[in-house]
Amino acid sequence: MSKMVKLVTLAAITLGFSAVTTIPAHALSVIAPAYAEQAQPQGGTYDSTPIAFSSGAAASASAASMSLSAEEIQHVTWCATRYQSYHATDNTYQTKQGARAECQSPY
Repeated sequence: MSKMVKLVTLAAITLGFSAVTTIPAHALSVIAPAYAEQAQPQGGTYDSTPIAFSSGAAASASAASMSLSAEEIQHVTWCATRYQSYHATDNTYQTKQGARAECQSPY
C-alpha cells in the first residue's frame, strides 16, 4: 500500500510540475500591432529579403543617436505607470473600449 501511495504522489507531482512549466506566461505573449493596416508587407508577400543592415547601416548608427533623451524616458515612464497596456514601441495603450490610443503625457 505504501508503494502505491508513493507512486500516485510522484505521478501527481510530476504532472503538476509539467503543467506549470509548459503553460505559457502571459507576459511573453505576442501582441498584435496597433497599426494593422500597415502591418501588411508592401507587395503582399514576404519574398523581399530584409536589407536594412546589409549595407553597413548598423555600423553608421551611433550609440548617441539610439539613446533616449531625459524627456522621452520621463514620457515612457509616465505612460507605463498610468496605463498597464502601454506599449512604448508605438506609444499607444488600450482603452476601455478595446481600441488603441496614443499616450499624451505632460512631458
